[in-house]
Amino acid sequence: MTRTEAGVRMLIGVPPGGLGAQLPAMQAWLDREAGAGSYALQQGDGPAGTRALQLDLGDERLARAFVHRWVVARVEFR
Repeated sequence: MTRTEAGVRMLIGVPPGGLGAQLPAMQAWLDREAGAGSYALQQGDGPAGTRALQLDLGDERLARAFVHRWVVARVEFR
């Protein structure tokens, strides 16, 4: 996670086979917890050309809740 002027930006690694049904479930969670339209989720580039999603959230508390719910790998807080 990286703090930005608008809140927190996270890069979420996408496995080679994609996220499958997990992506709509993540979006539903974000809609419920953050409110539709209060976050930005788009394709991004991960380290060394890997596929990633870029998630921009307005507050760190929500970003930490997202990590707790969805992330199963290494997380760096900056």
